[in-house]
Amino acid sequence: MRTMIVELGHSDSIIERWGSPGPQDQMPGFVDVSVLLNRKYSADEEEVVIITRWDSEEAWKGWEKSDVHIQMHRQGRTQQRPSFIKDIKVKLYHQKAARNGSISL
Repeated sequence: MRTMIVELGHSDSIIERWGSPGPQDQMPGFVDVSVLLNRKYSADEEEVVIITRWDSEEAWKGWEKSDVHIQMHRQGRTQQRPSFIKDIKVKLYHQKAARNGSISL
């Protein structure tokens, strides 16, 4: 799970990037990505939460160690983080329970 705090009005670019297909979609064990938005985080900031799910920790580690993922991060190091991104936190969770229902977006 990746939580990003961005200046008010800048969440759309984050949502577009993370909501679009990417190279991880083709990796074995990739399940899905959900992008959540909290526009009422504060008076001048928004919170974007990106939840990427894998069918196992091993599948996720395979993505982390893949050449394409490493190259993406190498390219990112040469670019400065956009000034509208105020904070990023990344956490790893293990799913312990789930329920399915009809969800319509």
